[in-house]
Amino acid sequence: MALLSACDFSQSPKDRGGNGAPVTTPNHQSNEEGRPLSQNITEQRLALVIGNSDYLGDFLPNPSNDAKDIANLLRGYGFTVIHKQNLNQEQMDLAIIDFGQRLSQGGVGLFYFAGHGIQINQHNYLIPIGPKIPKARLVKYRAIDAQFVVDLMQEAGSRVNIVIFDACRNNPYRSYFRSQDGLTAMTAPQGTIISYATALGQQASDGNGRNGLFTQYLLKAIQTPGLTIEEVFKQTARGVQQESSGKQVPWRLSSLTDDFCFTTCAKRTTVDKQQALQQAETARKAEEQRLAQLRQQQQAAETARKAEEQRLAQLRQQQAEKARKAEEQRLAQLRQQQQVAETARKAEEQRLAQLLQQATLAFTRY
Repeated sequence: MALLSACDFSQSPKDRGGNGAPVTTPNHQSNEEGRPLSQNITEQRLALVIGNSDYLGDFLPNPSNDAKDIANLLRGYGFTVIHKQNLNQEQMDLAIIDFGQRLSQGGVGLFYFAGHGIQINQHNYLIPIGPKIPKARLVKYRAIDAQFVVDLMQEAGSRVNIVIFDACRNNPYRSYFRSQDGLTAMTAPQGTIISYATALGQQASDGNGRNGLFTQYLLKAIQTPGLTIEEVFKQTARGVQQESSGKQVPWRLSSLTDDFCFTTCAKRTTVDKQQALQQAETARKAEEQRLAQLRQQQQAAETARKAEEQRLAQLRQQQAEKARKAEEQRLAQLRQQQQVAETARKAEEQRLAQLLQQATLAFTRY
């Protein structure tokens, strides 16, 4: 299970809404690592929670709150939590690799990231703490590819992996290089569910409280007894969509085959297996079609962008050619004027020579 929350927040710690109190955690006793002493959980539940706030020249207060609240909440639901704050690239790499090595086959893995996230060339990247990245081509070398995290968790053989991207805030590098808004679709291996704070290519709201709008409702939904992870995301999406008046609509992609509930799953009415399989296949095909349309839209947007760049380049070339011809014409006119002046000068010299010759002859006669 991986949750990624990246936010652009402008509020100070004193202005986070209400009394600024953190989320209430379930009433379970826990040891120092976050393992519950009273909850009957047999499967491994391991979480890596990272909150990056201290970006150079772009401090984000909410990621620290989101990460702390998610970490505290997960401890109450049987997770061993690895909680990290303000990591640079090397530290993020080491934490993620260590997390992947500690995951067990058949368990539940949860990765949560709060901080900046951007997409470049249809790849999502998590931005570590450190110097700003000056060029788009350097992002893949100085940031963390989100797909790497998903693939690492899948390789561990976890029963359930959940990836949540709340990383659709403003692009911190827009003044440095061009990239598209929001995040792009990713590959979800079997047993993985990926949730975005808003639609692909769109920006998410920060909210007016202690947490970002998406994480605010996610924390509430996790604490609702009996919900499957799909229902947690649906409840989160309803809250976000309603509070944002439809401006922000969370999006998800799933290839889960097993249920997962933070608490004991509620009893369900038995559904015919064949019917359930048909419904799942129909939903899968619809999701594939929707993803294909989104990719097509992204490709069309990229084609339009390249065409516009080509048009601008042609305009610049035409303007340069026009300026060159105008300059050549001006120089030709100057040369012509110089030639006319030179002809006039020679004629004047010749006239003066004739006058001098006439004066000399006249002097000789007298």
